[in-house]
Amino acid sequence: MPTRSDPEQSPGKFDSQNFLKQLTERPGVYRMYDDTGGILYVGKARNLRKRVSSYFRKSGLAPKTEALVGKIAAIEVTITGSETEALLLEQNLIKSLRPPYNILLRDDKSYPYIYLSSHSDYPSLTFRRGRTKKGGGIWFGPFPSSGAVKESLNILQKVFRIRSCSESYFRNRTRPCLQYQINRCTAPCVGFISPEEYQEDIRHA
Repeated sequence: MPTRSDPEQSPGKFDSQNFLKQLTERPGVYRMYDDTGGILYVGKARNLRKRVSSYFRKSGLAPKTEALVGKIAAIEVTITGSETEALLLEQNLIKSLRPPYNILLRDDKSYPYIYLSSHSDYPSLTFRRGRTKKGGGIWFGPFPSSGAVKESLNILQKVFRIRSCSESYFRNRTRPCLQYQINRCTAPCVGFISPEEYQEDIRHA
């Protein structure tokens, strides 16, 4: 459920102390608004209370962040089931709302994406810069930054162990690579998992 600060408080007088006391420590997305109800900033957090509280410390803020905080009249949060869900919701909101204090890339061609290939029994999840129509596959994004993509891929590989290697590397393997050894891949390159089992992992991801 979304949580919002008191809408009747004076502009520039955001009661951060009271708001933070009530804020959950669960993962989610936060949206900051000015006194006109205009969106200022969208962010995600593994721990909402910890992340949002970092904006209201007494020192050490960058000038841009100080300017942002000075305009906050309300904060709304959406709790998510996981950090991955928060990451995906954040990038969708940034794309649709275009908050002025978010660092937005100039055009869709430069946005980072996650790409799921489709021309193999064992699809890969990889980082891609810019979306194209070539090669089929499924595109997830755009994300607000390359760091967001890498973070999301890292979580997905830890949980679902989907391969991230290139097609040429995959086809020429004769034994499992390091990713299998550290439990981040199921070694489909050497047949340690069937296509059916691998596709089931893809569906869960």
